[in-house]
Amino acid sequence: MAKRYKQRNYGYMLPKKGFPTFATLLFIIGVLWLLTELKLIKFEIPWWPVVLIVVAIGLLSNRKK
Repeated sequence: MAKRYKQRNYGYMLPKKGFPTFATLLFIIGVLWLLTELKLIKFEIPWWPVVLIVVAIGLLSNRKK
């Protein structure tokens, strides 16, 4: 049986399960940015904002399921 945590005035809530996708994505982006700034790697994607938007849409659509 899953462990339950009592919330104040809201009944019970089950703990969240799953892989921390957003945290992992943020970590990878940060490492790539740091290595690029230190000139250790050359990482250029001119369309990176589009990639972030697509990933965010994917995360949001999976969240509603």
